[in-house]
Amino acid sequence: MPKKILIVDDEQLFLEGLSRALYKFCDFQGKVKTVGNGKDAIKEISRCFYDICFLDINLPDLNGMEVMKKIKEMSPRTSIAIMTACVIDDGMKRTIKEDASLFIDKPINLPKIRAFLKQVLIEGVKGERRQSERKALMKTLNYSIYIITPV
Repeated sequence: MPKKILIVDDEQLFLEGLSRALYKFCDFQGKVKTVGNGKDAIKEISRCFYDICFLDINLPDLNGMEVMKKIKEMSPRTSIAIMTACVIDDGMKRTIKEDASLFIDKPINLPKIRAFLKQVLIEGVKGERRQSERKALMKTLNYSIYIITPV
């Protein structure tokens, strides 16, 4: 199944530029969807799973922090990268640290984004595989212990 990225920003040129950069500079091979506001982001997340969501804080309809919380409720496995060109206060920094996987200052740092993609999309898959292998092993161990344990 191809990996999916959602980009949420109200600046069309930024959406197009980041989308192109993901394919050309970061060698992303999956699908990229772009939306220009928070309501469309929430609607999109409710329709299908996205591995990563690049989310701007300043959106025309909803606060990006509210959108991030909603995305985490609806799709806890989606990694969120919060983006902004504005100065953020300590409260926002704490919330971002708790709920987001990455914070990106604008203008964006493409090597940082490429490293993030590699971590989430490649190493994240290995982590999921290890988790499922661990579950299978625990099931086998539990079953073995159950058989060996005298009643």
